[in-house]
Amino acid sequence: MQITWTEIALDDYDECICYLENYFSEKEILNFIFQMDYSINLIQKNPFTFPISHYKNVRYLVVIPQVTIFYSVQNDKIYLLRVFSNRKQKPSDI
Repeated sequence: MQITWTEIALDDYDECICYLENYFSEKEILNFIFQMDYSINLIQKNPFTFPISHYKNVRYLVVIPQVTIFYSVQNDKIYLLRVFSNRKQKPSDI
């Protein structure tokens, strides 16, 4: 299945990287990027494996305790809706 990033998901991801650049070393940044790539790969291979959120047709995967990916599956595409920062956002922000 094809992965499509929404604009807001890309913005979320950029914010996570910027935060890491300001407060963490390159090692942690690279680890986060690896964890994101690994998680997206898991979603791509098995999109229906992960739990459904309380939003209709939206699933999620916790990448690390501080970050959760929210996504939906429509036809043959997977849409990454948010790269949600659990440390600063409320679930209602999704």
